[in-house]
Amino acid sequence: MRVHVYVASGALLLVACGAPIPRAVAPLTHSDTTPPEGTACRRSTEQQDECRWGRLDECERQCACNEWNACDRLGFMYAAKPASGLRWKPDPRRAVELYARACAGGSNTGCYNLGNAYERGTLVPASIDTARDLFGRTCQSGYIYGCVRLGKLELTHDRTKAIAAWRRACSAADAEGCFLLGSTLLAGTSSEEHKEGLSALVTGCTRPRSVGTDFFSQEEVSEMSEKACQKWREVTPAAPPISPPSVPARLPSEAPPAP
Repeated sequence: MRVHVYVASGALLLVACGAPIPRAVAPLTHSDTTPPEGTACRRSTEQQDECRWGRLDECERQCACNEWNACDRLGFMYAAKPASGLRWKPDPRRAVELYARACAGGSNTGCYNLGNAYERGTLVPASIDTARDLFGRTCQSGYIYGCVRLGKLELTHDRTKAIAAWRRACSAADAEGCFLLGSTLLAGTSSEEHKEGLSALVTGCTRPRSVGTDFFSQEEVSEMSEKACQKWREVTPAAPPISPPSVPARLPSEAPPAP
């Protein structure tokens, strides 16, 4: 029987092949992060050493050397749908293992992609509670995509938590986070919420920021921003019109890997 080792809630967990990855993935210990004997570990400073789409060997080497974002990108490759021209065999189980390793090592994108897998139930059996935990971890780390997704999961259960998550995303000028925050607050009855909701729409419309263009194209960011503008126009028809900028500013941050 094949067994995988993870650290969760301070204890080692042995997971048999085919069993679900444990819900809470805690930081790895030193013994779990020792590269295999014979692995040539070096920091990737040259462009030819980058772990990027299609470079499985380089990504495998970097992941073995505890470069956690490389583990996440490698997982993203194994999660790909079979397609003509793909030079490797997709492996959903391997993808989830790599996301879990990246997450345990401290990669926000690893936790995000693992949460995405649990929410959608495509690579593992669906578990909204697990997805909520993982998106919450990334949001607490300041990863605004995690905040946006966390808010969506929380809204039907706890409006206050959803608002808190989107408020954090909007504070970083994320267009979608601002749109969701503004729309939710405007649906309430409090005048203070209405005031904050309008302010969020203005931010999402006029000052959107893209967390790297690897995940969302500038066109997609502009579309999200336009949704905030449209909502503003609906609720303030007598106010001067506002429009998104032609090119949103970029927010330097870690972005999810491109497919």
